Amino acid sequence: YFQLALTIGGIFTLPIALSLLWGFITPAVSKKMALVGHVSVAASTLLFWGGVIFAWIYLFPFSLNMMLDTFLPSGVMAQTALEKYYSFLFMIVIGSGLTFQLPMVVVVLGAIRIAPVAFHARVWKGVVVGVFIFAAFVTPPDPFSMFALVCPLLVLYSIAVGIVWFIEKARKEARQEQEIASYQ
Repeated sequence: YFQLALTIGGIFTLPIALSLLWGFITPAVSKKMALVGHVSVAASTLLFWGGVIFAWIYLFPFSLNMMLDTFLPSGVMAQTALEKYYSFLFMIVIGSGLTFQLPMVVVVLGAIRIAPVAFHARVWKGVVVGVFIFAAFVTPPDPFSMFALVCPLLVLYSIAVGIVWFIEKARKEARQEQEIASYQ
């Protein structure tokens, strides 16, 4: 029960701790950077909780039913320790919440010009393979649970690349306006 309490406590307090940490750093940075930080903390929190809710409502019940239906012969009743059940639950729920941070990583790397859209156009196949490999570690060993996690991740990845494209477009337009203003 101690591990259960620590895990649930960590899930609920991590977003608050990140917000407080950023609130401590905010006075030392510019207003624009403070706004970016607040938006990043909020987006990261929403993505994490989106992953947790997705896993809690859809992925965990689906994975559990798939495992019990696939690996147990008919007429056999599964008996598992409560500790194993919660361990399995938290592995999927926390793993899914952390995995849903992928768009945040993509947008941050794109915003600081480490991974622009052109980079993602070159490496998208590797990203797809990487998402499948990571999902294989987080989900049970059946392909249906893995696909259930991979599909929303690839959609989120595509949305994140689109956001990076908009960031790059806004930067390019601002640079062009600045060049036009400097000629006048």
